[in-house]
Amino acid sequence: MVSEPTQARRVTANRAIVLLAVAAFASAATTRICDGLLPQLASEFRVTPGEAAIVATAYSLTYGLLQPAFGIAGDRYGKYRLILVCCVMSLVTTAACAIAPTLDMLALARLAAGFAAAGIVPLALAWIGDAVPYDVRQTTIARFMMGQISGLIVGQAFGGWFGDLAGWRAAFLVILGLYALATIGLTFELRRNPLANGAPSKAPLSAAIATFVGALRRPSVRALMLAVFLEGFFCFGAVAYITTMLHFRFGLTFGQAGLLLIAFGLGGIAYATLARRIVPRFGEAGVARISGALFCLAFLGLALAPAPLYAAPACLAAGAGYYLLHSVLQVNATQATPEARGAGMSIFATSFFLGQAGGVAAAAPIVDRYGARTVFVIAAVALPALAFWVAQKVATRGERA
Repeated sequence: MVSEPTQARRVTANRAIVLLAVAAFASAATTRICDGLLPQLASEFRVTPGEAAIVATAYSLTYGLLQPAFGIAGDRYGKYRLILVCCVMSLVTTAACAIAPTLDMLALARLAAGFAAAGIVPLALAWIGDAVPYDVRQTTIARFMMGQISGLIVGQAFGGWFGDLAGWRAAFLVILGLYALATIGLTFELRRNPLANGAPSKAPLSAAIATFVGALRRPSVRALMLAVFLEGFFCFGAVAYITTMLHFRFGLTFGQAGLLLIAFGLGGIAYATLARRIVPRFGEAGVARISGALFCLAFLGLALAPAPLYAAPACLAAGAGYYLLHSVLQVNATQATPEARGAGMSIFATSFFLGQAGGVAAAAPIVDRYGARTVFVIAAVALPALAFWVAQKVATRGERA
């Protein structure tokens, strides 16, 4: 029987996690909002889709590079408190995106937006790592990810739809409203929830930096960094151009192409819903192997699709594959530096978003010259290889344990 104090703590933690999921929703929508808008931005600013992709690369670059600073600050000053600060800054930078008069100004605003939102998801995961036991952490993270996944759906799928309906600036105004909602919720939670409003660390800043540097020296942490970098590089280097492919290859409008990307998010929701059954049955290594098979089917399906509707099941498989693999990497990241999870998650997120930025940038000239099919084929080969390597690493660690 669960004691009343324990039950009250769980309810309080769950409420805090729901509000973190709202913030993650806004952050994820910001991250992927430009995927569905690339063709429209290219048309309005008279550039190629590859050149327009600078707005996606710019965001991912600063989002990734600023992770260490936010991780160290989160451990020092309070993770929940710093997430609120990030949401407030994101209100300002998202407004700047909505009023940008040129592509260069939009790219600069996206640079600032990446900085503002950098701490939200990794610090939320670090806070969950502090508050939730390891044996239920992966399923708890899966529930938290429902907010992030839903934000990806809004960003990827409805970005193009909002662009068709009222122009690309309207899409950023919707993101602005999401950040306002998150800011209000987190403010109230920080005032009334003792778990959220924890006391700042008394350790000197030099100790936090030393912990961060020490983590980088661990082979297991470096392997995790490499894995999540390659995941971001190959997966989102391809996903960013799905809307572009559907528009130019099949003649779909921006909104129609973006709506098909709902399937990517639905694949993630399917995983999050079934995580309680999948993870115990197959284990972390088995989950990683399943993701590899799904990645192969998904990106080959996108490369060979004879009609646009075939892209829907391919996107569903891609979304499920991504969240299966990413959940394995995430739960290992929460345990990489248990003595300072903010630093550990910042290392993880830095690698992931630098991978995304590098993947989108590397794919741009390939898409402009050879088309998106080539990028999808590369992803269909590279991502399964990565997934099986991760599975082997996880299985080896389990045998040693």
